[in-house]
Amino acid sequence: MKLRNSFFAIIILFLTSACSSGPELTPQQALSENLKALRDAATQTITDEARRLQFMQSSRRLERVLFDYNSEYARFAQQMRSLNQVYTTPRSEQEALLAAFTETRQSAMQAVVDIHFDMVEVTTADEWQEIVEYESEALKSMRQLPAELLGADS
Repeated sequence: MKLRNSFFAIIILFLTSACSSGPELTPQQALSENLKALRDAATQTITDEARRLQFMQSSRRLERVLFDYNSEYARFAQQMRSLNQVYTTPRSEQEALLAAFTETRQSAMQAVVDIHFDMVEVTTADEWQEIVEYESEALKSMRQLPAELLGADS
């Protein structure tokens, strides 16, 4: 149960985190590297070929969800920035944008949870203990977006 609560805390953190300056790798590069490390760990850890293939399929779905979310967040941030720059932007316009992004965020969160449990389902408890840290690192790498995606450098 403690592991499950930690997992949900990481998901909430990655989906609600703001941008910040950070490591030398771009967030996309860090995410790619962390997802590769997750797949490498699974390849070395999961002994059954059929379960390993299922895990790999799930990890690729996770990659698509996280990169899609990254893109959607960047689009949302750019649109919100544009709206904020216009003095006469109606409140309803910002609220509509926020509501649409909230739906996107909730959908991504649900997909990440579903994929997480798909991956857990095809591993043994011992295998999962060897792999879980890599999933956590992939989710942590979603904490920030580069300034150029957010339009902060323009």
